[in-house]
Amino acid sequence: MPFEFINNNNPPNDATRKRIRSHAALGENKGKRISRPSRKDALRTIITSFRIPTVKEEASETTCKGLYVERPVDDGLFLSGLLPGESKGLVKKVISFMSSIRFSSELGNGLDYTGLSTPICVQYMIFTDAMATAISCLNNLVSKPEGVLQAMHHVSHTFRLVNQKLSSQSAVTDLTIGVIVSMAQYEQNQTQFQQGSVHVRGLRRITQLRGGMLELTTSSAGLVQKMLRVDLEYSLQLGSPTLFTVEEALVGCKTTTPFSSLYPSLVREVHTVILEQHQFKVLPENFRGLLMDMMFLATLLNNAISGVIPKVDATDFHKDIISLGYRLVKLEPLGLPLGTCSLQNKLHLGLTAFLTTFLQGWDGQIPHNELLSRKLFSEIQTPFLYEQQGSQGILLWLLFVGATSSGLWKHPAWVSITKHTLNDLEIENWEDVKKVLVRFPWVNAIHDAAGQALWRGANEGHSDDSLE
Repeated sequence: MPFEFINNNNPPNDATRKRIRSHAALGENKGKRISRPSRKDALRTIITSFRIPTVKEEASETTCKGLYVERPVDDGLFLSGLLPGESKGLVKKVISFMSSIRFSSELGNGLDYTGLSTPICVQYMIFTDAMATAISCLNNLVSKPEGVLQAMHHVSHTFRLVNQKLSSQSAVTDLTIGVIVSMAQYEQNQTQFQQGSVHVRGLRRITQLRGGMLELTTSSAGLVQKMLRVDLEYSLQLGSPTLFTVEEALVGCKTTTPFSSLYPSLVREVHTVILEQHQFKVLPENFRGLLMDMMFLATLLNNAISGVIPKVDATDFHKDIISLGYRLVKLEPLGLPLGTCSLQNKLHLGLTAFLTTFLQGWDGQIPHNELLSRKLFSEIQTPFLYEQQGSQGILLWLLFVGATSSGLWKHPAWVSITKHTLNDLEIENWEDVKKVLVRFPWVNAIHDAAGQALWRGANEGHSDDSLE
C-alpha cells in the first residue's frame, strides 16, 4: 500500500479528512462492505393490529381461581434474624401482624396513630424472639396453628444471640436492650412471669450502665417506653413493686396531657365536685390526685371518640397509661394484703382493673390476671366497715369495671352480687347504671359491651358459665 503525504502545516479540511479515512480503510478491510442498521427504520413506528383474545371453552374456571401469585416479602428488605429454610409465607404473616399492633379497635375513632412508631422488633430488626412471640399470638387467633417448631427455633437462636451480645463490647447497645425486651415479651405471652422477670432485672441493670433513665431517654425514647411497659405488666401480674421508679417512668414518658396533678391550675370543676364528697376526703392526697387524673383521661377519651374534641395522640396516650400505672403500683403493689379501709381497697382495685383494659397483648386481648381476679372477687364480698352515701355506687362501679377487665361477668356469684347491688340502688334500666358509672373512670367504647352483658345477666338472674 503506497504512502501518501499529508501536509499538517495547513489546517485540515473536509476533503483532507475524507482522504485520510479512505486511505485508512485500505488494507485488511479492502473490498469489505460495512452494513449498518438504517436509522430511518429504527425511528419508523410500526403499527400492529389489535384484537380481543378469544376464550377457549374447554378452559377450567376453577383452575384460574386457584392461581395466586404471592408477593415476595423480602423485596429490598434484609432480615438478619431469618433462619435457614424459613417459610416466607409465615414471615409475611408475622410482619403484617406486628405492623398492625394497635390499641383496641374500639378506640380507633378517638386515637391518632400518625406519630406512632413502628414496632420495636421492626425498628431494630429484632426478628428472632419477636417471631416466636408473634407466632404464639397468631396461633391463639387461628383454628389451625402453624410455625410452632419455627417459634422454638427462634427462641433458642435468641438465647445464643443474647449470650454473644453480653459477652462482647456491645452489651449495652440499643439492639441488646431490644432483644431482651422481646424475650421478656415472649415469656409474658407464655405466662412465665417468674422466669421472664430475670430479663426485666437485666433491663434495669443495663439502664444503669447506660447512665440512667434520662441519658437513655435522650437517645432511645421509644425503646425506654417498651422497657417501662414490660416492667409495669410484670409488676401487675406478679403483684410486686416495679423495678423502675415513678420518677424514672415520668422521665421516660414525658406527657403533654394536662393532668390536674401536674398542672394544679387546671383542676376540673366537675371532678372537684365529685372528689369533694365526704367519702373521698378520707383518701390520701396522692390517691385523690391519681383518681382525678384517671377520671380526666377517661373523659378525654370519651370526648375524642364522640368527636367533641380532636383525636388523642396514640403515643401520648400510651405514655399516659404507663405513667398512671407506675403511680398506681407505688400506692400499693397488687400483691400486698389489702388494708383496713374498704373504700380505698375498692377504689384501688377498680383503678387497677380500669388500667389493665388498655394493656392488651399482641393478640389484642386483655391478658388474664389471676391475682387481680382473685382480689376483686374477695373484695366485692367484703362489706364497707360503715355505710355512707355513695358506698353502693362505688361497689357498683367496681363490679362493672372488674367484669370488663377479668371476664367475671360470667361468674354466677358475681352476677348475684351485682343483682343485689342494683336492687339496693333501685336501678331498673341501663341508662341509670351509666349515670353511676360515669362518675368514675369509665370509657364507653371499651367498657360498655361487658357492662351491658353483666346487666343482662343480672336481670336474668342466672348465668350458664362459671370460672374455674
